[in-house]
Amino acid sequence: MLDRFKFSTKITFSFGVFIIIIALNAVLSYFGQNYLIAGVEKSNKIRKIIDLIDRIRLNEKEYIIENSRNYSAEVNDLISQTIVQSNEMRRVFSDEREKNKIDEAFRFLEEYKNIFNGYLNVKDRQQALKSRAEELKQVFISMTGEKEAAGLLAGEDKANIAFLIVWSSALTDSINAGVFNETENAEMSSRLDELIDAFQKKKDASVKIDNKLFYFDVIQNFKEYRDFFFKYKNVKKMLLENEKKLKEISAQIKTIFASAIELIEGDIKSNAVRYSLFMTSLFFVSFAAAVLLALLLLKSITSPLSEFIGITQAIAGGDYSRKLAVKIKDELGELAENFNIMVENIKLSELKLVEYNDTLEARVDSRTAELQNTLDDLKKTQSQLVRAKEAAEAANRAKSDFLANMSHELRTPMNGIIGFTDLLASSGLAERQSEFTRTIKKSALHLLELINDILDLSKIEACKLTIVKSPFDVTKAVADCVSIISQQLRDKKVDIKMKIDSGINYLVNGDELRFRQILINILTNANKFTAQGSISVELTREAVNGNTVILKTVISDTGIGIPADKIDKIFEMFYQLDDSSKKRYGGAGLGLAIVRGLVEMMGGEITVESEEGKGSVFCVRIPFEIAVGEIKAAADYDKTDSGSKKGASEETARELEILLAEDDEINAAIITNMAKKYKWKVSWAQNGREAVELYLAKKFDAIIMDGQMPEMSGLEAARRIREIEAEKGGRVPIIALTAYAMSGDREKFMAAGMDDYLTKPVTAPDILKSAVMKYFKAG
Repeated sequence: MLDRFKFSTKITFSFGVFIIIIALNAVLSYFGQNYLIAGVEKSNKIRKIIDLIDRIRLNEKEYIIENSRNYSAEVNDLISQTIVQSNEMRRVFSDEREKNKIDEAFRFLEEYKNIFNGYLNVKDRQQALKSRAEELKQVFISMTGEKEAAGLLAGEDKANIAFLIVWSSALTDSINAGVFNETENAEMSSRLDELIDAFQKKKDASVKIDNKLFYFDVIQNFKEYRDFFFKYKNVKKMLLENEKKLKEISAQIKTIFASAIELIEGDIKSNAVRYSLFMTSLFFVSFAAAVLLALLLLKSITSPLSEFIGITQAIAGGDYSRKLAVKIKDELGELAENFNIMVENIKLSELKLVEYNDTLEARVDSRTAELQNTLDDLKKTQSQLVRAKEAAEAANRAKSDFLANMSHELRTPMNGIIGFTDLLASSGLAERQSEFTRTIKKSALHLLELINDILDLSKIEACKLTIVKSPFDVTKAVADCVSIISQQLRDKKVDIKMKIDSGINYLVNGDELRFRQILINILTNANKFTAQGSISVELTREAVNGNTVILKTVISDTGIGIPADKIDKIFEMFYQLDDSSKKRYGGAGLGLAIVRGLVEMMGGEITVESEEGKGSVFCVRIPFEIAVGEIKAAADYDKTDSGSKKGASEETARELEILLAEDDEINAAIITNMAKKYKWKVSWAQNGREAVELYLAKKFDAIIMDGQMPEMSGLEAARRIREIEAEKGGRVPIIALTAYAMSGDREKFMAAGMDDYLTKPVTAPDILKSAVMKYFKAG
């Protein structure tokens, strides 16, 4: 039957049957447990009623002993509670036998309540008799004391009165104790009759009226006491009878409820046995059904698998003629169908494999030949790639060498032009000639600036420009750049403003030279394109994250502005707004291209906002590491700088012995003439070898060393001098003066043992003087 279903259906069906069996057991267990709990609760409720009956009996006894209304009220309250609980029990009982027991107990409870209330009434009568008995006893006592003095009582009378008082006390004690002695009370009744007869005779024999009245009162009191005695006797009998009935009824009620408990507990025990047998039977039936279902499910799985294993073993042995018989429709049936298809495909594949093996050797030879051709092509391609890589590396090296050589070859003649122009200007020329020299120098400086821009841009494109990080005062760098541009604005109607965030009170690690170059290029553009109005520079902290600060420099001007469609192009090389601007403002269009390259190399970004005719706003954001050290306020720079200039001007020139190593005669002449201004004596060496020989022959205060020279370079000469100093002692300052201004050149000269580094051309004698004199004290 299960063969028609899939595994998922079989498992779901089996699981469903199992859940139904569990649910059936749980439901039956629930109802059976509830039945047992209900029986126990009934039994407990009846036991509580029995406890109430015991409390009724206890309070009843306390009332009989103490004669207190509190106990009687408690008895009535407990009886009412018992009746109420009995009625509630009757409503929840379904068994007629149990209901009959409750009805019978209820009738006895009503009877007990009536008898107890009657008992209370009789008890009240007994209490009234007791009070009157006490009064008569007091009368007898007072009568004995009063009439004995009057001589009305003889000795016999006093004895009889005393006997009466004693018996009266015995009677009241009998009332208090709640006991009744039939024999003693019968004797007391006869004695009372004798006393009454005796005093009656005395009354009849007495002559005096007062005496007669006295005896009359005594006789009446004795008669009343006799009547009281008979009444008490009847009340006592009624009390004893009621107490007996109450005891019997309470016992019957307890017996009834006890039998009800036995009936309930008997039902519980019998039902528990039946329930246990039923649940045991149900468990075994459920277990048998589960086992049967599991066996059927197991058979539906293992039987096809056994056949499947036998077939696969035969196929593994190479017998592809065997196939699985598809008898079932489940997953194993689908597996059998697919397996038969797979075996058929394997059989076909084997036949094809045999066919392929017959032609394998020919195909292998053909494919081997093709593979060899491919390998040959790969070797050729690899060889071409290696040559291309070597060519690219050679081209890159050639480019780097070309840049270095161009930097050296262009700066060297520029040094001569600018140097001799300065010397010519200081030789006492006429005004017109001086104007010519100023024009020559201005053009030379412009050409030098253009050369520097081209070289910087080439270094950026060749990735040869290195950002050198060292601690510097960024606020001073901004202030210096503003000061430089402010000198250029003296003849224009343009104000320059500077605002620096007071929170930037620390040094930062970065390339100060390149940062200044960025600011100078942007400020130069602002000066160039602003005819009137103002230029403002603002330095602020945009964000601080741990030890990194992002500094934002905003440079704005009120110049001609930039058209919206050309803002994205101003950072391109050699870009001009138009031909007229090129003619009017000049420039090669490299400044902003260099700025963008430098900013990006420093990990920052530059943005620009502009409106044509109203001005432009350049915003530069660069991240810096915060370095150790404090800085002075930017407002103090002008004062400090002016003071330093004054000190420099007042510095007394000092005669120094200078060793100049320079292979270019023109440059040597320039340096020599500059030195004469400061009364320095210059010894000229045309190469590094001559410089070392002169150093050994004479003592010098400083050495100015070129880099590239014949026979021995300046780097090698510096190393030789430092080796000599290491042996003999002493140290002379060596200042590099070279046309090599590429990235890494400074480090090479410093590593060779030089103390300072100047690049050609030297545009002013003071530059050379400052580089030398910082190693000597003024005066």
